[in-house]
Amino acid sequence: MARGVRATRGFLTEFKEFALKGNVVDLAIGVIIGGAFGRVIEALVTLITESFLPADLSFDDIRIGGLAIGPLITASINFLIIAFVLFLFITAFNRLRRKEEVEEPPDPVLEANKELAIAMTRLTDTIERRPLP
Repeated sequence: MARGVRATRGFLTEFKEFALKGNVVDLAIGVIIGGAFGRVIEALVTLITESFLPADLSFDDIRIGGLAIGPLITASINFLIIAFVLFLFITAFNRLRRKEEVEEPPDPVLEANKELAIAMTRLTDTIERRPLP
């Protein structure tokens, strides 16, 4: 009985360490935000399709050789709209992020040290290649 309790405690300790790792928490947050974002995108797709496509337009009845391709057409249109909206969001996000990232000018002392190290290496190589008198 004691062995089972220890095994359970060990399992719970391991699970706690796993669950509280940064990556797992970040993933959980990403999944939750992704689900919410998916609902926003779905509502936007519905708004766009209801606003710009005629109400009586339905792809569900389209068939080719007995295969119902209507749902494929609908899913493809939804995909294109979602991809376009994601493109707009990512482009805007990247623009905001670029504004935040201000490039610092290179440190002149560091640059001088790098050039000095390169010059010293060249000089050493040259001296080593010279024949002795």
